[in-house]
Amino acid sequence: MTLSSEIIGVQTLKAGERVGYGGRYTARDEQRIGIVAAGYADGYPRHAPTGTPVLVDGVRP
Repeated sequence: MTLSSEIIGVQTLKAGERVGYGGRYTARDEQRIGIVAAGYADGYPRHAPTGTPVLVDGVRP
């Protein structure tokens, strides 16, 4: 599967902050995240497992 999008924002999370659908991800430490303009309505499958790999500018971070 290929789904292309853009990073539309960057945020810094504090340890313990939750993000994502239903707050499924919890930051262990302070960290920067990229906000991507894509979701289920754009074709991202609901059954995709946690940790599904992504590429940013063709590189897996």
